[in-house]
Amino acid sequence: MPPQNPPQNIDEALKEANDELKARFGVIDYFREYSMGNKYRINDKIDKEHQLWANRRIFVYGKPFDFDSDTGNHRYLGYTINNEAFTNIFFRHDNWAGGCINSRNWIKWPWKNPDVEASLKARGEPLIHENDFDGKPELRDSIIEGLKAYAKSESADRVPIPFNPNDDKPWHEYVHVLVPPTQYTWGMGRMWHQSGGSVWYLTIPLAPVAQSAPDFSVVFDQVEYNDIQPGAPVEGTVRFKLAEGHTKPETAKLTLVHEVGGNEWPVRLTAINPADSLPSNGVIEFKPGEEKAYKFKVTAQSEGTTLIVRVNPVTSEDINWENNRDEAIINILKPLAPVVTNSKLTFQAVSQDKTITRPANTAKWTDWVTATLKPSAPTPPKGKLVSWEITSASITYPKKNPRFTFGNPLPPKGTTTINMNPNGHKATATFQEDWAMDGARIYNPIKDKLMAKYPKKYTLTANYTIHYVYQYKVRHRSCHTSNGHRHCHTWYETVTKSGTVSDSVSGVLLVNGSGVNSRAQ
Repeated sequence: MPPQNPPQNIDEALKEANDELKARFGVIDYFREYSMGNKYRINDKIDKEHQLWANRRIFVYGKPFDFDSDTGNHRYLGYTINNEAFTNIFFRHDNWAGGCINSRNWIKWPWKNPDVEASLKARGEPLIHENDFDGKPELRDSIIEGLKAYAKSESADRVPIPFNPNDDKPWHEYVHVLVPPTQYTWGMGRMWHQSGGSVWYLTIPLAPVAQSAPDFSVVFDQVEYNDIQPGAPVEGTVRFKLAEGHTKPETAKLTLVHEVGGNEWPVRLTAINPADSLPSNGVIEFKPGEEKAYKFKVTAQSEGTTLIVRVNPVTSEDINWENNRDEAIINILKPLAPVVTNSKLTFQAVSQDKTITRPANTAKWTDWVTATLKPSAPTPPKGKLVSWEITSASITYPKKNPRFTFGNPLPPKGTTTINMNPNGHKATATFQEDWAMDGARIYNPIKDKLMAKYPKKYTLTANYTIHYVYQYKVRHRSCHTSNGHRHCHTWYETVTKSGTVSDSVSGVLLVNGSGVNSRAQ
C-alpha cells in the first residue's frame, strides 16, 4: 500500500514512488538516482538553485537549459529517466492561435509517429521512445485532471486555454509520459498536434493520483454461439479480474443474466476453483491482479438471446466502467417446418390411342395417366428462401391382379412404384391404368355375377425430396485487447446455406369404366 504520510526528502520520494509504480503497474525500480546509462543525476542532488522535487514535486534529471530571457523560463527543465528532453510546462507557447485544447489535430501514438520524430530532430532533441506508461488507460483520469488544471492556469506570458473533459477522447493514447504521476508527485507529459503544415507540442501536467478506484473487468471466453437448436444447453466460462497495480483488495458483486424477450433472468455462476464460490448475494473479494473463473449453463430459447455479465465494485467507483460488462450472443437454428401444407398430386388421363382426353383426376381401364406433383415451397430453418427444386420423386399406384381378365376384373393386388421426372418445382410420371375397370359393369357368366358395377376412387401416393437454398443474417461479436483496452465489435453477416427435406402427398384417381374398343368413352 502507498505510504500514509508524504515523503520528506528526495530519497524517500524515489523509494515510495518506486513502491507505488511496482504495485500499480508492475514496473520495478523505475526511478533511480541516475538516468539511463548514468548520464544525468537526479536534479535535487546537484541543483540547489531549482530543487525541482522539493519545489515542484517532479522527478527531473540534470539541470534546466535553453533559457528564455523574455519570460525568465527555461524551455527544458532537464531530462527524463530515459534521457529524453523534459519540457517546461511554464514555458511560453511557440504558437497558439486560440481555440480550445480539444479542437487541435492531436497526433495519436506520438512515440511512433514519423512527423513527431522529424520535429524532434529539427529541434535537436533526443528522440522519444514508448515507455511503460504510454497508452495506459489507468492514467487517463490523471491526464484529464492535469489538462483541467492546465486550462485554468495563467501566467504573464500565457492565458488560460479552455478544455472540455467530457469528450470521451482516449487522451492516454495522445500523451507521451515524461514522468508518471504518483500519489505525492506530479507527472508530466507531452502532446503534439499538426497545424499549418508544422508540428507543435504542448507540455501538460499529470495530476497526482490519490488512492485510486479499482479497475474490475470481466470477459466471456466465447462471445458468440451459432446454429444452436432450441432447447439445447449452452455452456461457457466467464472471467472476472481486479487489475494489477491496485494497492489493496476490493470486493465486487458478480452477476450473469440471460436476456430473453427484454427480461433478464439470473444465471448461476459455478466457481472453477471451489475457493471462489459465491455467496447468495454474489459479492466476493479480489486481491490486486487476481482472476476468478466461473462456469455457466443456460438453455437455448426459440429465438436469439443475449448473455450479459457484470462486475460492480461494492464500496467505490470503478476507474474504467467500459470493461465492467461483457456480452455473448446465442444465435438459434430453427427446425425445418413440414412441407405438406399446399402440395398437390393431380392426374390427367388420355385414351389408349391418345385421342381422347379424360376429365381431370379420372381414368378408364387402359388409359395413359400422367401424374403431376407440385409441392409447396419449403420453409427454411431461418431467414428467407432463395431457391428450391425437386431432386427426386416416385409415385406408387395399385398393381394389377395377376388373375385379372376383361371378363373377370378382379381387384388390384399390391402396389407398383415408379420414378417421376423432376423439373424444377414439379415432377411428372406417365403410366397405364391397367388394374381396374370399375364402372364398366362386366357380366361374368361363369360366376353369374355383375362385376365392376360402380366407379371407384383409388389413392395414389408420391414421395419426393427437395433441395433448397436459404439466407439469413447472423449477429456476430468479436473482441480483442489492445494497449490495455478491450475492444468489441458487433456486426451482421448474410449467411447462405442449403438443405434437403423429404415428404409425401396423396391424390385420388377416379376409375370410371373401360376404354377398350370405344372412342366414345
